[in-house]
Amino acid sequence: MGGDIDIKALVVEAWTKWADGDHGRAAFGLIDESVVWTVTGSTAASGQYTSKSDAIERLLRPIGEKLDGRVTAHLGSVLADGDRVAVEFGGTATRRTGQPYNQTYCWVMRFDGDRIVEVTAYVDTALVAEVLADP
Repeated sequence: MGGDIDIKALVVEAWTKWADGDHGRAAFGLIDESVVWTVTGSTAASGQYTSKSDAIERLLRPIGEKLDGRVTAHLGSVLADGDRVAVEFGGTATRRTGQPYNQTYCWVMRFDGDRIVEVTAYVDTALVAEVLADP
């Protein structure tokens, strides 16, 4: 972690804005274009994404296309140690099928200064697979 940057405060502020309706703009604004983003599990969405645009194009956009509106975040715990922050949060939306999308996330992030350069996302991958299979 560089300088006097309080990365925990950055995360709390960004995820609070997401919960207040900014649709994740502040949170995703912290993510560096060269991020290495890993989704755990063994579904089609699991694996490693080699940039922010790669994660958006191959992971987030396909899920978003199955939702009727954007995911609203519900901030849980935020833990920080050195250059790493773990954030637990929920995400809710409605699927285009009318069913709820109630996701649970834990992202463990590594920062370089005020930029997120690594994300390991622990999510309900069975729900992701189900949503991606929606018509």
